[in-house]
Amino acid sequence: MIDQITGGFYGLAIGDALGAPLEFMTAEEIEEQYGQVETMIGGGWLNLKPGQITDDTNMSLCIARGIVRNPADPIAEIGREFVKWYETDPPDIGNSCRESIRLYVEKGDWFSASKEADILLGKSGGNGSLMRTLPIALAYRSKLELMLKITSSVSKMTHWDELADHACQVYNILILAYLKGQRDKENLIQQVLALYPDLSDLLDLKNIPPSGYVRDSLYHALMSFILTENFADCLIRAVNLGGDADSIGAIAGGLAGVYYGLTNIPGEWLTSIEKGVQEEIEYLSGEFWDLLL
Repeated sequence: MIDQITGGFYGLAIGDALGAPLEFMTAEEIEEQYGQVETMIGGGWLNLKPGQITDDTNMSLCIARGIVRNPADPIAEIGREFVKWYETDPPDIGNSCRESIRLYVEKGDWFSASKEADILLGKSGGNGSLMRTLPIALAYRSKLELMLKITSSVSKMTHWDELADHACQVYNILILAYLKGQRDKENLIQQVLALYPDLSDLLDLKNIPPSGYVRDSLYHALMSFILTENFADCLIRAVNLGGDADSIGAIAGGLAGVYYGLTNIPGEWLTSIEKGVQEEIEYLSGEFWDLLL
């Protein structure tokens, strides 16, 4: 299981870094400029170095640190990590996350801040809570109900929309199943989606854009996972869709990293991730392994 936990963290970071330079491009633009992206190229609208992560990984690491500090009740510690990161003025923070954290700093209550942000923005059904939800399943892997409760709470810290909450729960139920040895893909995914009426038809949809809307991102991450047979192919398919390529890559990468494990992730991708992030992933994976939750 330590191979799967570490694989999940690395998979998320790799999907983020691999996809970030392709964010906001169309699949056609990617093909015309690069053919097919299979290595860490860097660049993009953020002018990233090859292997550099963005908000997807940063916010996931915030959650993981908060859980390690207070696994019994991690919300306050996760919140402190979110604020600390927000105060670095990251250029890649999503609107719902930015507004919710800003309002929390003013008001001191995460859930009223998130609810107000939802009203101000008119929506909070983006993928900003889904892209970072993986550590919760990795930590609370033996207690389904507690895992679902914390998943919901952490989603609602910045995304009040119930659809975002449900997408996070679907994702983390799948992570738990694969941590426990399940190997089925499409049938299991259909069964889990059926638990949530607002997502039950997800895999039947057609012509879905690779956008930052949570249904769209979950759809493309799951389809990239279902339609491929190894970690590398899953990530290559996910990020070359373009659109919100880093978040779709991170969501697909976390799932595929848990399913296939660290030993099946290409070594050149592992070593391309920023050194400090590698060190933190190794540390947090060990801490998560030791958690008896």
